[in-house]
Amino acid sequence: MSLYLTAIYVAHQTAEPTTAVPNARANTKRHDGLDPWAALAGLGLGSDQRARRAQVTRALDQLHLARLVDLRRGTRGVQYEGFALLQDDGSLSRYILPSPDEATVVKLPATFFYNGWHLVLEPDEIAMLLAIRHATVLAQRQGIATEHGVAIPRALRWSRYGISSETYTAVNELQEFGLIRIIELMPNRRHGRLRRVGQGDDDPDQSFAPILYRFVIDEAAFDQDAWEIIHRALTKFKEPPRLSHG
Repeated sequence: MSLYLTAIYVAHQTAEPTTAVPNARANTKRHDGLDPWAALAGLGLGSDQRARRAQVTRALDQLHLARLVDLRRGTRGVQYEGFALLQDDGSLSRYILPSPDEATVVKLPATFFYNGWHLVLEPDEIAMLLAIRHATVLAQRQGIATEHGVAIPRALRWSRYGISSETYTAVNELQEFGLIRIIELMPNRRHGRLRRVGQGDDDPDQSFAPILYRFVIDEAAFDQDAWEIIHRALTKFKEPPRLSHG
């Protein structure tokens, strides 16, 4: 995930809108004055060249399986250098840099990348953050006030965002890190659970049972160093693997 997001961000800094994105960077070594993908995506930092290459290769294999990058094939097999970015719609077409005015574009502040949030957040956390941001943008375009947050009804979690119930729980970590605020609209808990909402209600938010939350993104949170914020939040508890392995 960090490699793909890094490549998307670099594309927006170097390519022109509506054009295919070239890849002139090497995977693990500095080439023609350009830092390698391993350095930009935080893969194998402090490791030797072989370990760094292995991490980049694993990341590209995962992205290839997800149809997010295209790997060239040569006489010696798969060529990982010079990988090509693909669209995230499963079409296997080359990634075309969208126009900033395109309606489907979900924007993230540059500080999300400058301060390393794309490197330290887990894939589930990034997926939920993007879903909340997209839902917020949609609501704003429809003239719906979002100061009290947006909900992502259960019916839309999978159909629109492909988000499972397990992935959805990542909102708790996002709130712990200060990136979002969770607003509970139905605090009618009984034995730690909410009563189920009745059937037949036309309000899409009411299908969000048994737990109804709304989410507000804190834009200012991206201005802070991601590692410091997450380290401080997670070390309140027993140090998890994502910290102990550096």
